[in-house]
Amino acid sequence: MSLYDRLAHTSSVRRVQQEMGSSTAARRRLKLFGRATAVPADENPALTERLDSPRTEGRVEQLVTVRVEAFAWNCPNHITPRFTRRELSDALGPVHDRIARLEQENAALRARLAT
Repeated sequence: MSLYDRLAHTSSVRRVQQEMGSSTAARRRLKLFGRATAVPADENPALTERLDSPRTEGRVEQLVTVRVEAFAWNCPNHITPRFTRRELSDALGPVHDRIARLEQENAALRARLAT
């Protein structure tokens, strides 16, 4: 559930926790703890303009600010490592090459035994 979803039904300051800077390959994740305030965008036009991004066709309707009160790095023992296809391909390339060579050798030996 996103921070926005958690704040959707609130009108005042709420305590929040949000995971930031997650790196499953490095098994590190930063958690931020703080107090969030959600206000309509028209209450702070200057901030709305700063946060409005041209990468979306939508419009800013609500501003959520978080006053960070604490942070904590997760214990790496509880984060399952995940890798991209490219990282796996790079790491497993030599293994795949070895398997291909062994399969060729196995086929050649089977052919010799069959004659």
